[in-house]
Amino acid sequence: MNSKKNISCHSPIAIAMAVLLGLLSTSCGLFGSDDDRIPEITSVRYMHPDTAAVRQLEQLGPGEIFVIQGNNLDRVEAVFFNGVGASFNPVFVTKTNMIITVPDINFMELDPESDEMNTIKVVSDKGEFVFDFPIVPPPPSLSHLTREFGQAGDQIRLYGQSLFLILDVRFPGGISAADFTPSDNGSWVDLVVPDGVTEGGAITVETVNEEVATPPSSPFNDYTGMLNDFDDVNNYEWGALVSDDPDLFPGSIGSYGYMQTGNITPGNWAWWEDTRSVNLVSLRWMEEEHLDDPLQDWALKFDIYIKDPLAYGTFLIRIHDDWDYIARYEPWEDTGGAYTTDGWVTVTIPLSMFRTDNGYGQSAASIRDLHTPDESMGIMFVNDNEGEDDLVESLLVAFDHMRIVRIAD
Repeated sequence: MNSKKNISCHSPIAIAMAVLLGLLSTSCGLFGSDDDRIPEITSVRYMHPDTAAVRQLEQLGPGEIFVIQGNNLDRVEAVFFNGVGASFNPVFVTKTNMIITVPDINFMELDPESDEMNTIKVVSDKGEFVFDFPIVPPPPSLSHLTREFGQAGDQIRLYGQSLFLILDVRFPGGISAADFTPSDNGSWVDLVVPDGVTEGGAITVETVNEEVATPPSSPFNDYTGMLNDFDDVNNYEWGALVSDDPDLFPGSIGSYGYMQTGNITPGNWAWWEDTRSVNLVSLRWMEEEHLDDPLQDWALKFDIYIKDPLAYGTFLIRIHDDWDYIARYEPWEDTGGAYTTDGWVTVTIPLSMFRTDNGYGQSAASIRDLHTPDESMGIMFVNDNEGEDDLVESLLVAFDHMRIVRIAD
């Protein structure tokens, strides 16, 4: 006689199986549809698996492509980086992997103290998951200052890239800026010089992810290579007027030289008249050990304040009296119209810009070719325009801090 063993619904085995089935049916959809599952991020990695194997991904920035790893990623409807939405292609999404690009992020609009900072959030119709991970701007860099000399209360602009989420700006001596205002695109930051800056050197910017300093080519209040400042280093001989009046040229530091004249007709080359030149005494401006350095490694720098608009003429800069090599400074040629400066600015003239034929010819082959034991350096204004309407009606320009400096980093 055949017999069949039946399991009673009240037996311990049946009860255990029923409980297990119930748990599985209500937990994360393991037994059934995945529709009830919330996406989860477990890790992130580089796009190329070989790279991921040897180097851990530590932070991400705008434009970077990487892989999110986790569970139920195919259910994701939206992704956010620091609260900023990102687009993604479903073709590159599986249940456990998502290839995605960090979106453009305007870090100036973000609150560094927000809970959304340094997070990746995935969202589905069933919920969201937040993964803590550094989402930072590209590394910052600094290039130059609008003005390399200043005193307490002066405003200067520092140029660079990725100047976002700035925590502090420190002047030489570790003194924090009295105030600073970054640009929206991270390309510059306006600074107010604080009290107590007595040293020369680099300005340091501290951001949320890195600290960076101005390059050696653009220091602040550094008197290295100074030829003339009309004060402590005074090699001025003749030509321009000299004053220490801060009302005439606001922001001036001590004494300065200035040209003040007008009605300079087309073709007027009489730079020696009417305060139209700054002439230094004969002096040695380069040490023997640097005479064989590349021309582009060194520059003449000076601070200038062009108060009345200029649209014609040229500042000719001579190294010495023989006029073999001349540099031309005429910024209005680039603007295509009348030009003024916004207060004092620093001008950089690489030595490679000193050329034959009144600045139009060939550069010198070396610094040694430019150099003589005693240099008589000068800046001269001429109206070399020939058009009958090219009259320079007013010339009001100040100069200070003439120096020869190394600009190669």
